[in-house]
Amino acid sequence: IIDTFAELRETNAFIKDNMENNCFICGLSRFTFETKANGFEHHVKKDHNMWQYMFMMIYLRDKDPTEYNGWEQHVSKCMAASDTSFFPSNKAIVLKALQEKEEAEEKEKTQRGVRMAEETSELVHQVEQLQKALESTASKNVVKELEARLVDKIEALGPPTLEAQEVRVGR
Repeated sequence: IIDTFAELRETNAFIKDNMENNCFICGLSRFTFETKANGFEHHVKKDHNMWQYMFMMIYLRDKDPTEYNGWEQHVSKCMAASDTSFFPSNKAIVLKALQEKEEAEEKEKTQRGVRMAEETSELVHQVEQLQKALESTASKNVVKELEARLVDKIEALGPPTLEAQEVRVGR
């Protein structure tokens, strides 16, 4: 008898926890709506109010089937076949909108990353070109400096003598 009561308590605790922490209509958890939407209470009272679903089912049962519109006819057929596929199982519009927003933000981040990579690549190319130009300019400056030193050395030697001219001419 004690084991039976313990099992009943566990079962009741599980059912109570499920009712308090999961949406009756879509089955999504409290945590999901607390972290990604307007909160669980808002969701179960506004988005997926179980009494509105119950009212709709009673309304369809009492309404003349010849006056059904498209969605009413679909839901009525599902109800007659005990098919609950018209319930948004594991779905909520607020989460879909949030998911679309997150996907758009992720796409924007990716595009920014691609743009930054392209700009970085262009900057690297420009730096390489500047480095080559600097090296070329530096080489020209070194050559000019060496030529200037050579001219200074030649001038320091003084005017050429007759012997130096003969050596240059090859006589």
